[in-house]
Amino acid sequence: MINFGHFPTLALSYLITAMLMVTIPVIAQDVTISPDSFNFGDVAIGSDGRPDINIPLTVYNSSESDVTLSISSEVEDEKSRFELVIPEVAEVRAAIRLINDAAGQFLQDHMEDPRDLEELYSGEYSMPDSSIYEQWGIRLIGSDPITQIEATSTDQFPDGADNWVIFDTETHRFFSYGPLSEFTVDAEDSTQLVASIMPDSTGEIQGQVSFERLNHDSIQHSITADAYVPQFLTLSTDVINFHETRIRDRNRRSFRINNTSGAFISVDFDLSEESLFSINNVYIEDVQNVLLDIEESIELYRQDYGNDPSHIQQLTNLGYLQIEEEIDDLWSFSLTGSDPVSRIDAISDLRYTRGGGHMVFYNIESKTFTGFGDRTETHLGKDREGTYFITFLPDTLGNFEEVIRLEARVDVRGLETQVFELTLTGIGALSAPPVTDLQPSALMLFPAYPNPFNSTTRISYNIPAPGVATLKLFDVAGREVSMLVSRYHRSGSQNYTLNAVNLPTGSYFLTLESGNVVRLQKLTLIK
Repeated sequence: MINFGHFPTLALSYLITAMLMVTIPVIAQDVTISPDSFNFGDVAIGSDGRPDINIPLTVYNSSESDVTLSISSEVEDEKSRFELVIPEVAEVRAAIRLINDAAGQFLQDHMEDPRDLEELYSGEYSMPDSSIYEQWGIRLIGSDPITQIEATSTDQFPDGADNWVIFDTETHRFFSYGPLSEFTVDAEDSTQLVASIMPDSTGEIQGQVSFERLNHDSIQHSITADAYVPQFLTLSTDVINFHETRIRDRNRRSFRINNTSGAFISVDFDLSEESLFSINNVYIEDVQNVLLDIEESIELYRQDYGNDPSHIQQLTNLGYLQIEEEIDDLWSFSLTGSDPVSRIDAISDLRYTRGGGHMVFYNIESKTFTGFGDRTETHLGKDREGTYFITFLPDTLGNFEEVIRLEARVDVRGLETQVFELTLTGIGALSAPPVTDLQPSALMLFPAYPNPFNSTTRISYNIPAPGVATLKLFDVAGREVSMLVSRYHRSGSQNYTLNAVNLPTGSYFLTLESGNVVRLQKLTLIK
């Protein structure tokens, strides 16, 4: 037995040697992981898969043998999810989210889902670069609504063909191939990964991720993020005052909803069934405007012939009525009742975005619309704006007030909502007041949207008094390209959709003329 008390230097040497023999080497000696923490900063709920909040990760193996690391992560908020994926999967996830945003914008523009990706690429939507299809085949699953977006890998993908990435459009969750539980780094080589986090509730998120090799200590990195709910939308106004409106006459105002978030949102309109106020979108508004035009043309016909027309063709053939071709192709109009006509009907064609058989009725005596059209919900794509029309139809004298609750939610599991209140006021009166600044007294041509445009753009204008108005399109040389509208108009706001699919790229001039007044606007067509 050796007495270390008599040999202090030797004892120290033996002790150090023994400690070195039993010490387990740590993984950090031959594996370097950077960055050494994951700080995502401010992250909007439902934002995973977007390049601006992903964190690139490099794992370097400095040893002379391959190293396999297992991954485990833990986030204090159990519902929030932290993931590591290879760059190719992060890229296709970002592409899928871009497609989902474009599909949401398409739904807003056309009131139906796109049938395939070609429809999105042919429109003016932000879509992935074609290079993504070298490694992935992507398709839409389901129709009205789209339920999933699926990506299947090709032979060019690092892990070969037939790997799947599936995106659920309702929950905005990714499934199947993607998150790593372990990976191997070749000797004296590095591996690139991408870290992302998807928060499930607001507030501070903390956690840690561990990288561990068999029989070695693990390297632990912290995870931090501050999750928030984005401001979904803004309203152009929070109060609409109709002022005095003659009993059983319609008074109309519009307001805009702008989606300022980076996600597809839904908005519910909470309006009582007994309300004297109603809300419609621009598509049904166009049809209702035609029904009102028909009513005015019936009145003119009656003045000239002493009786009511028996069918719509009498009005069009004699020049009392002109229906825009785009609306006439999608809707059939008819008269109900004979001398007097009691109702004007519109029935949608199969080519209408919501299908055939939808009916809108206008009762001439009560001045009311019934049937298809009243809005209870709307959808807005990323960074998109929607215009909606509020109609006030008083039935008795007095003051009326209604508060519409707008509940907006990002289409990510409906976890959070943003609530707005839009106050509507009006006065039922025996006669209508003179034109006010809320009802423009001048001929007005509003900026077309969008402009520049790819194939179609929406034109809005105001007619101050009943009469004939024309809308024409000219090229830059001053040559008339097309007579868009030439008909009798009732006073008030009007809309027209210009379809320029057969026109070449270039600049054009749009003119609105009524009486001796002309309004001019420049349009730019880009294909």
